[in-house]
Amino acid sequence: MGLLDEVYSILANSKKGSEVPTATSVSGSDWILFWNTSTNQLEKILNSNYSASISVWAPITFGTVTSAGTTTTETEIANYINAVGFTVNDNEIPLLKLNVYINLQVQKRIYVLKSNAPGDYGTAAANEIAYTDIEIITESAFNTFSDTSETIDLGDIGSDTIEDHLNALVGTTHVLLDDKIYMFTCVKDSQAESYLYVGPLPNTLGDGGSTATASMFYLFVTPGWIWIADSWVQKGTGNNNTTILEADDIVFYKPVTYNANKLSLVGWKYVSGNTGLQSSYTKFLNIA
Repeated sequence: MGLLDEVYSILANSKKGSEVPTATSVSGSDWILFWNTSTNQLEKILNSNYSASISVWAPITFGTVTSAGTTTTETEIANYINAVGFTVNDNEIPLLKLNVYINLQVQKRIYVLKSNAPGDYGTAAANEIAYTDIEIITESAFNTFSDTSETIDLGDIGSDTIEDHLNALVGTTHVLLDDKIYMFTCVKDSQAESYLYVGPLPNTLGDGGSTATASMFYLFVTPGWIWIADSWVQKGTGNNNTTILEADDIVFYKPVTYNANKLSLVGWKYVSGNTGLQSSYTKFLNIA
């Protein structure tokens, strides 16, 4: 075939984009055509090479990093991540999601691991990271709106502990989502009880789920968990007023003002003064 015949053949078989047949599958040995803006020409790449170059975001959720002071330090963050550990798979860019304390306020942070080399990380894997190995890509206040909370009623659990009851469930599973507040209610030994879930999120409890432990639950005692002044409240010993905050009452996700900023207090004890100011409270509980 002469040169002109080849040109005529190419022109006769050329198609518009809408006329190109659609492939139903692609193998690694197939070629992908693309326009290279650097060379200004049409080029090709093996599908196997193209797929190997694609990375996907891989969120890894940790709990709340408690602190010995008012603000979680870089060392505490690195130590916590190493103690829990995590795994990076091929073609993944790990996003490390955790909660920290900033001036005693809970903040949500997302870090990216600068090196996405596949493998196991952490103390158990003998492959610890340093704080300089990660970088903050977002930080925000912990969500305090009521639509991020959920109450799970377990009914009458007899004389069982809440963790034993959950571990013995058959056919019932409770899926706990990330960034959500959970309260468990039940009747134990003929008494109504309420528990704040302070364990890791996300998590699954019940049939087929992870093992529940006592440390995952904080028990609210009489008069129990009540709603006062825009937050859930655990009344202090001897306090019985269910309409106002009294000294030694403990607030959970209480919206307050601190240096003109809107914040939320989690497990703080009311002292006295304006209930809308952070200065009227002292930190009481570490929520993990």
